[in-house]
Amino acid sequence: MCGIVGIVAKHPNEEYVTKLKRSVDMLKHRGPNDDGVWAEDNVYLGHVRLSIHDLSAAGHQPMLSHCGRWVIAFNGEIYNYLNLKNALSKDMSMPFQSDTDTEVLVNAIAVWGVETTLKQTTGMFAFACWDRYEKCLYLARDRFGEKPLYYGHVTDDFVFASELKAIQVNYIDALKIDQNALVDYMRLGYVPTPRSIYKGIKKLSQGSYLCVKPSGESKIINYWSAKDEINQTPAYQGSYEQAKNDVERLLKESISLQLSADVPVGAFLSGGVDSSLVVAMMQSMRTSKVNTFSIGFAQKNYDEAQHALAVAKHLGTQHTELYISEKEALDLIPDLAHIYDEPFADSSQIPTYLVSKLAAKSVKVSLTGDGADELFGGYTRHWQAPFIKHKLVDSALYRNILRLTPASLLTYAKQTKWHKIAEQLARLKKLDFKGNDSLFSIYSALRAQNFAYEDLVMGVCVEQKEQSSQSLLEKTSAEQIMYWDSQHYMMDDILTKVDRSAMANSLETRVPFLNHHLFKLAFSLPLSYKINAKRGKVILKDILHQYVPQSLVERPKMGFSIPLAHWLKGELKPLAEYYLFGEKLAQTNMININLTHHFWTKFLAGENSYQNILWNILMFSRWLEKWH
Repeated sequence: MCGIVGIVAKHPNEEYVTKLKRSVDMLKHRGPNDDGVWAEDNVYLGHVRLSIHDLSAAGHQPMLSHCGRWVIAFNGEIYNYLNLKNALSKDMSMPFQSDTDTEVLVNAIAVWGVETTLKQTTGMFAFACWDRYEKCLYLARDRFGEKPLYYGHVTDDFVFASELKAIQVNYIDALKIDQNALVDYMRLGYVPTPRSIYKGIKKLSQGSYLCVKPSGESKIINYWSAKDEINQTPAYQGSYEQAKNDVERLLKESISLQLSADVPVGAFLSGGVDSSLVVAMMQSMRTSKVNTFSIGFAQKNYDEAQHALAVAKHLGTQHTELYISEKEALDLIPDLAHIYDEPFADSSQIPTYLVSKLAAKSVKVSLTGDGADELFGGYTRHWQAPFIKHKLVDSALYRNILRLTPASLLTYAKQTKWHKIAEQLARLKKLDFKGNDSLFSIYSALRAQNFAYEDLVMGVCVEQKEQSSQSLLEKTSAEQIMYWDSQHYMMDDILTKVDRSAMANSLETRVPFLNHHLFKLAFSLPLSYKINAKRGKVILKDILHQYVPQSLVERPKMGFSIPLAHWLKGELKPLAEYYLFGEKLAQTNMININLTHHFWTKFLAGENSYQNILWNILMFSRWLEKWH
């Protein structure tokens, strides 16, 4: 795993090498083993390396192709690089100088071209490749957006980087906050692709590459589309038992590819279905004990460590666990704005960072169970939204009952054990259930952390419509929502959280469920193989029970969450009030401080539904303090 950065300067001079080195220094956590810069004409490429394959100097980047035409700065892993290497050897006589996937990738581009190479890869990556003959720059990102890539124009320069901080270090005075992106952030807890928090800077979409020509003209080309993959794949015709065998086979193949490394490999283990299945298959493939890692909390409602330990004992892994205190969370909060260099407020960023820090003491690579929920129906909204659409949209009776429910009753319910249901009903009550976008409106309402964001960002007219509501052909409502999750929430929240947390600790994470062959199979299966009534991930659970007793893993989904409300009212309270009501936030005139006071008062009075929006404000305030 690595980090990349680059500048295409309109008026190049020797100061740009200094700028590039500053940017490289900001990414050293992503690649502490080596770094390099390359400059030619007006193009400047930088790289930091976390050595995983071939730890020798032969893997130094930026790297030139054998023909000398192409130069690449690469972040990620090409899991099938040995297959590509063999294919290249047949196409041409080429003496490889290393056992790195980078050398294979840049020479594949030289032989087959950018798009053909991308279509043949299996992996997670973001890279920049400069064509020295045509004077074109290519930026590319993997199919699921596992690895980050920001790009855009600042002043007269075109810039790109794995993380915003590599751009901020040179251009912070020229970067202006995009208040529409800020609204998105307050609603979701992250800034969705293709936006970034700054005007003029974007995130490259998954499954695409960008070509920047000498004239400055640029074009984004999709080399892989999840929607097309789903729509063009015939429905699965096999039995449930056949489907179990096929899912197990493809997941094992994916894990086998991802176990390849010249450094120690371990896994995160929560004790839930997804990570337990990955670890079980890993252990079945190895004779030595797999290193597994988990995080625990003193509050039992949030503690999965006990379940992880039980699974680890059953599978016979070498298990390490760490229990988190409020003080450790308090100590970490000031650092989050540097780790996540644009506002990010999924509070599970705290345990994700700490479990990454724990794992990095023993291994350089860790596998995770992420992606299973989106592919196999693991979130409650995957069955809730279709139910709500049927009852509220297609049934006038239920729709009128909701419309006539007094807001005061919902406000009261928010203070009871029914607060989660009351919060969802309050969101749905505000929707207009007309037209063909009703399902997407319901999905957006369920995904939004709080509708209170509407008047929170000052001077912005809130756009209720999301950027993309593309529909699948001949798929159920539940599968449509799983698809939307795979294209939005998974990439911009889950994968962002894991990438930044792990790379801040110089740890590479790999996600076996995000194999495009497994993705294709998952969406071709009958819905009943994935969701049965209110039970999601049916097929994964049945496969897991072949490795782990049902009693160890069958329990209500917890998610990787923290006791946020408890902490905000406890040791974190002084820090929260400092960031929520400090001068820095008020001076920006971006956030409605009076509304923030209202949220805080309601929260302290017992309405815990405000905890997420308060955390969003807190994280934004700390980010402002750090970067502006």
